[in-house]
Amino acid sequence: MPYCTLNEGARLFYESSGRGKPLLLVHGWSFNAGIWKDQIKHLKDQFQLIAVDLRGHGKSGAGKAKLTLEQFASDLAHLVERLELREVNLLGWSMGGSIALRLSLSCPERMKSLILVSTTPSLIQRDGFPHALPPVVVKRLRGKATRNHRKAFQMFLDQVFSPEEEKSDTIDTIKNNLSHEMNGSKETAEDSLASLMEEDLRDSLYRISLPTLIIHGDRDRICLPGAALFLRERLSNAKLLILKGCGHAPFLTSPLQFRKGLTEFLHSL
Repeated sequence: MPYCTLNEGARLFYESSGRGKPLLLVHGWSFNAGIWKDQIKHLKDQFQLIAVDLRGHGKSGAGKAKLTLEQFASDLAHLVERLELREVNLLGWSMGGSIALRLSLSCPERMKSLILVSTTPSLIQRDGFPHALPPVVVKRLRGKATRNHRKAFQMFLDQVFSPEEEKSDTIDTIKNNLSHEMNGSKETAEDSLASLMEEDLRDSLYRISLPTLIIHGDRDRICLPGAALFLRERLSNAKLLILKGCGHAPFLTSPLQFRKGLTEFLHSL
């Protein structure tokens, strides 16, 4: 299996398939690269797909470094350099979108475009930013992760899908597949959630000039739709695709619409 050894010895697991311009896929909180398997199957004829398990997630070791969004982004920068990737199309979902924002700030010279799926510059509400969760809600989830991270996972999953999606004939299969890919450790869940609570990238967005596609469900209860509008207004070269009736994981519940928007954007560059 392919691994990239990081500076202090931890090993980062990744999978690469397909051919063409590289598309680096970054998963969300407590998940792993397996969430992208359906997208990889349909996109590998058009792009080189690189799906990575973040440090401490999936098959990647945690190492000795603290699990923060800054560290995750640094690890990915190391991977991009080790694989000698250029003109990378960078796609992040949820927490992965926050990491993608950080990575695009730290090494824009290696990036070609940015795709933000269900992403927010701040997970919690702050002065001047009401488009987020009340801090008490995230603190409750963090407390649950400390006591019983499996129950915290279920608490999170209960908010992923919209009422419309819950009525879908395929929702049980989607939930089962998603649950299977949510297997982070207690320490990983707690530390990365703590970092998410601290993250506020609003004042850095003006520095990002990469062509950007924002994909967001209009019924997202985790990263609120108002955050997507905020990103479009603050990013200088951004397009917004709102998927109606979708919650927090549109690539799972509306895969055809998701891929159509994604491929049209990438082929337009």
